[in-house]
Amino acid sequence: MRKATILALAIALLVVVACSADDVVAPTQAPPTPTVDIPATVRAQVQATTQALTIAEPEATAEPILDRGELIVFANLHSGIETRWEAFHGDVDAWRQGLVACDLTIRNQAVSVFASRFAAIPEGARGLPREELVRGVADQIIEAAEREAAALRGLNEDTGTDATVSAEEFVEIERAAAAGIRLAGETALADLINGASEDSRAEVSLFASGISEIDDGWDQFITDYEAFRASQSELEATGVADALNALVSQFLDVSAKIQALSPASPTDVVAAQVATAARDTELALRTLRDAALDESQTTDFAAFETQLVASNGDRSAAAALLSSIVTGASVETGLTAAAFNTAYKAVATSWDRFHQDYDAWRASNGGCDVTGALDRLGEFVVSFGTIATDVRSVPRATAFRTLGELLIEAAEREAQAIAGLRAAWQPFEASVYEQFDLSRNAANKLRRQVSSGLEVLLAQNGISQADLTP
Repeated sequence: MRKATILALAIALLVVVACSADDVVAPTQAPPTPTVDIPATVRAQVQATTQALTIAEPEATAEPILDRGELIVFANLHSGIETRWEAFHGDVDAWRQGLVACDLTIRNQAVSVFASRFAAIPEGARGLPREELVRGVADQIIEAAEREAAALRGLNEDTGTDATVSAEEFVEIERAAAAGIRLAGETALADLINGASEDSRAEVSLFASGISEIDDGWDQFITDYEAFRASQSELEATGVADALNALVSQFLDVSAKIQALSPASPTDVVAAQVATAARDTELALRTLRDAALDESQTTDFAAFETQLVASNGDRSAAAALLSSIVTGASVETGLTAAAFNTAYKAVATSWDRFHQDYDAWRASNGGCDVTGALDRLGEFVVSFGTIATDVRSVPRATAFRTLGELLIEAAEREAQAIAGLRAAWQPFEASVYEQFDLSRNAANKLRRQVSSGLEVLLAQNGISQADLTP
């Protein structure tokens, strides 16, 4: 209609201009000019005007090129998938937020608490009694506690003395070494306590009495031997042999008394030293006597007397050891050891309780259920797999195929992301989520593009939310 009007106006304009041209009179004296085809010019102007008006005229609204029913089906399927997808994200995010015990920061906080807690143990060890009798035991307990405390302080640094050893492995190494030192101290303390018991005092007293009797017989043997040596030059060969034979019989009485001892820890060491000295002395004495009986042999008094001096040295060492044992078996020693043991029990109880708590924490990975986490991730992989399968089955008409392909790409990216997280996940390692988050963000961007494109298509086709399945 509008085109007809424009055409009519153009024709009218052409008629008006033509008529006006017929009324024009040329000047009488004007120089000749080229003839102008006015009607043709007007026709050209009208044609240009008509084209301009025609171009400026707005196009009528195009008819929908999509099947309305197919678009509604696609939109409803997309809405259902989006709802499940968001619910899936909610489940994954809630699971991540619930993994408090598997967080590296929380682990380091727990480690710091353990290290601070253990600091009280070496402090308690330094407060143990330090009388001379128990000072060595105290030093061993302090050394063990400080060694373990130093290793625990290095846990947050995750490095030991060797780059190939983790901080936790180093703690175990130092803890084992500390346990050995601590055990040595506890053993020494137990020996003090046992050695000072009433039964032990009785045994030590009986043993000391037996050693005293042996020493008397041994000293008498030495006195008699020296008397023999003083008169030996005046004796004939048979007299020397008889005298030496008598000395052997005399020393056999000493050896018999040594064999009759009933040593018990800690006096068994003393008994062993005395028995060795007696055996070597007896052997040297028999050799000397046998040489005197055999006139073809030379009697070597120097060799025997050298052995006699060595045996006396062993006897002196045994006597000193026995003296310390007797002192350790005194009532005063018992009281000192008992007081130390009472003070140490408080330290030992805290120490052992710390080990129980720390070992339980380690056994549970700091409360992080690794198996449970991996199982849950496996469930997520399966769960999203059903979403991805449904995405691939969404119908893709030619008009909105691009949207369907973008949705499939998003689903495949997220499926790969959750599967990759399941394969890489480990406790106390925040970096395992980096690639997962990047892939999920990329998938979300594609999903937003699909949602935006779908909204445009719905609007163009006059489809509102009320037209979609609730």
